[in-house]
Amino acid sequence: MRVQERTYSPREVADALGLGESTLKRWIDKGRLQSLRTAGGHRRVPFREIVRFVRDEQMEVLKPEALGLTKALGVNLPGREAAIDADQFFDVLTSGDAQQARSLLVAAYLRGASLALLCDDSVRGALHRVGKLWTESASDNPGRDEARGIFIEHQATDLVAQAFGQIRSLMPDAQKGAPVALGGAPVGDPYLLPSQMAAAVLADIGYHVINLGANTPARSLIEAARAHTPHLVWLSISKPVPSAELKAHVRALSAELPAGTSLITGGRGRDGLHELESEVPDLYVRNSMVELAEVAQRLLEAARVEY
Repeated sequence: MRVQERTYSPREVADALGLGESTLKRWIDKGRLQSLRTAGGHRRVPFREIVRFVRDEQMEVLKPEALGLTKALGVNLPGREAAIDADQFFDVLTSGDAQQARSLLVAAYLRGASLALLCDDSVRGALHRVGKLWTESASDNPGRDEARGIFIEHQATDLVAQAFGQIRSLMPDAQKGAPVALGGAPVGDPYLLPSQMAAAVLADIGYHVINLGANTPARSLIEAARAHTPHLVWLSISKPVPSAELKAHVRALSAELPAGTSLITGGRGRDGLHELESEVPDLYVRNSMVELAEVAQRLLEAARVEY
């Protein structure tokens, strides 16, 4: 059973945004902000509609506590900067401050930051530095450094995953009949975060997203595609695989997908796949979340005439 979404009165929303209640009601009347009617005829604004409005209209949440955001974010929303400094985010991740990590990412999202850019710049930059903590250590106790570095890396990855889970909870549901995006990482690839970030990026664009996560057998991905008829399938390849084996896997997967399904691959282990784009129909090999978003957006716009 789905938990009922929080709703707020026009007065509460106006207070959070530093507006007059009459102004907000006019915007509701003009359709800029969608609201519901209670049995008694009172207007209520769903929380995720407020999030959409804040992002689309580039509004600033002056009083997040009016929307119950203080506890969730831990800090007031600063300014309107679109991104997070990777060095600052690295410091937060290595300190293990879960609340601050969530605060930075969620606040950036509410300010209208591109999730794809956040993934490519802030998150990837910070996590790359975290990963180097133990691989480049030159101390007298390399065993301990490696153990400490691995625990910090795993902890940092979990903090980012928590933040993206919270961001997904803020997104509006996909429109009825929206194209499906389905994906995950292949067998032997244990990395959860790349697919989680891809799922968030695609959901933010407007897809109905099904994330099968890490270590997904090709047969399971194909069966899921047959069941849900996705418009696109993504394959996140973070663990390096011999080129011939990887190419054979992508060819076989593409051949088994429903007709018209686009396959988008990417990740650190994608090397050697670019040359397949001219051979395999509807295959896109991309280098970043921004490039994933660009392809997915074009495919979505082409599909909108169908729903």
